[in-house]
Amino acid sequence: VEEVWYTPGEVNNIAFQLFSYTRSPFLLAVSGDVEGNKIATHRSTMQLQYSAALGGDVGATLVGNFQAATKNNLSSIVSNAYFPHVTRTVETKACSRCHTLVDEQGRVANDHLIVEAVGQGTGRLVNIADWAMVAARGGLDVTLWAHEAEVAKAINETYENPVFLAGIPLPRSIRATGELADLGAMDALLLVTPAQHLRATAHRLSAHVGKPLPAAICSKGIEQSSGKLLSDVLGEAAPVLEPFILSGPSFAADVARGLPTAVTLAGRDEAGVAVFAQAIGSASFRPYRSNDLIGAQIGGAVKNVLAIACGIVEGKRLGASARAALTTRGFAELVRLGTALGAKRETLAGLSGLGDLVLTCNSTQSRNMSLGKLLGEGRSLDDILASRNTVSEGVYTAAVVTQIAEDHNVEMPISAAVRAVTQGRTSVDAAICDLLARPITDET
Repeated sequence: VEEVWYTPGEVNNIAFQLFSYTRSPFLLAVSGDVEGNKIATHRSTMQLQYSAALGGDVGATLVGNFQAATKNNLSSIVSNAYFPHVTRTVETKACSRCHTLVDEQGRVANDHLIVEAVGQGTGRLVNIADWAMVAARGGLDVTLWAHEAEVAKAINETYENPVFLAGIPLPRSIRATGELADLGAMDALLLVTPAQHLRATAHRLSAHVGKPLPAAICSKGIEQSSGKLLSDVLGEAAPVLEPFILSGPSFAADVARGLPTAVTLAGRDEAGVAVFAQAIGSASFRPYRSNDLIGAQIGGAVKNVLAIACGIVEGKRLGASARAALTTRGFAELVRLGTALGAKRETLAGLSGLGDLVLTCNSTQSRNMSLGKLLGEGRSLDDILASRNTVSEGVYTAAVVTQIAEDHNVEMPISAAVRAVTQGRTSVDAAICDLLARPITDET
């Protein structure tokens, strides 16, 4: 028997591969001797075995037969362990109606397994509910800072976020707090503060952080007051935090329910990106690595503006063809601005760019598209914003995006039209007429 070391995320991925071969529900109890920041498990030539008990008699053993090729593939994912925790899963079964795997309480199984944390690991993250679910499923000890005291209280007492994710149960391994000081002991951060409030929040947070920490920015936008990307804002407000960008097509409810999602995780340090991705990744949440911080941010910021335009098309009932045309020409604007600022084309055409644009421009589940739809139906912007408890970043990003475009001589007529509408300088109907009256040119 050869001894190897696995992170909790790797354990979950291996378990998913086992399910892919067995195609049947099973109980998996992962245990091991915790030494430093690693979990000890064992692998034999034709079998994968989790055995060593944590602190004595606690734990169980799972032995699954693997083909030799599978065993070799598994060995390739072993890397330096990060964010340790001990996890266990509960037994799942197929739903008789939809054949989706559910546990005995009727919850949809994540990664074909429902992961719950046990014991006290040292890998801890702070974030907001949907991203907290991602971290918890990776076996991490999660502390969620909530601005609203009632949200933190509800999460701790009912394991649900009734304000922002009503009806979706949260793992009991998530602890909520209203005190930023509680975050000083974290090993990594997921920052989901709205883009226009990131600077102030990060500055307050930095007073409680005594060591360099990786911090993934999950907000999408550009700071309106300075015109700076959020990674630069974080660098100024909290130099102790190393910026990463987590962005891509990911509706909060889908992520929270454990539905398959793929995103971009970008950072300057490729090794750090790989470690971070391994820590939060799972079979249903796939972070693709990138070193293009600019591209990962431009896509997420501009798509919010374009989603408002697509929502207006929907609200005015201009048809699917018009929405497809607007999305395509909007993507051309996104690429022009991104490349002018130094982004890579492949990033802009990837998950954080085109992928997020496609999602956001085709569903009123998007806050920005739904806002645009209401504008198209004749509602005023003030009334729409007053009726919401969530932020539609595109409203604030439209002005700064178009200003940056003007500074770099980049043409962005659709984004400029959204800016004019949201600032009250033109009507929805006039903006549509102006766009349709533009001269016919080459497709670039």
